[in-house]
Amino acid sequence: MLQPILEVKRAFRADFATKFFGTSSAQRIFQVLLQKIDDTVQTSFAADNHYAGITEQFLRSLTGALLQPSYAKPFQSKSEAEIDQILSAFSLERCVVRQDLARLIRDFSRTPQLS
Repeated sequence: MLQPILEVKRAFRADFATKFFGTSSAQRIFQVLLQKIDDTVQTSFAADNHYAGITEQFLRSLTGALLQPSYAKPFQSKSEAEIDQILSAFSLERCVVRQDLARLIRDFSRTPQLS
């Protein structure tokens, strides 16, 4: 139901988790724009590596706002009960713990014992 939206989010890295997919073509274009601004205005975005953060924020904000109608559309014809049923898939009771990730977090979050 939301597959087309997820593909757009992946293409524009419009979600925190998608940043692990590498740099998108949209990010590269925006970075070129920021570099041009940098060169013209003599700022230091590129030199200080701020352009990556600015690019991510811009693309997430823009695509997030533009995708809102796309998110809402599949639910438009649904009743409140149907929406509740769909959303129940995200309930804590249906949560599957990824033991490998839980172990990783547990191992890296341990603090050394003070003697």
